[in-house]
Amino acid sequence: MVGDWPPAGPAGLSCRVRFLDSFRDLVSAGFWTTEEGRGDLEYVPFPSSDGPHAAMLERLGLAGEDLA
Repeated sequence: MVGDWPPAGPAGLSCRVRFLDSFRDLVSAGFWTTEEGRGDLEYVPFPSSDGPHAAMLERLGLAGEDLA
């Protein structure tokens, strides 16, 4: 998620560095998917949609087809 941070680390500790990188990513993802985390991000969900407009479907040659 975050990339190569921290950098590789000492040769004898690379396994521990990878573990802590993964652990940090999982904890971060867990927090940002909670209600409190989304509030910190000021997350605003997309409004619901009824699908593409009929004019666009006609333009693409898909008018009248079931796209579900």
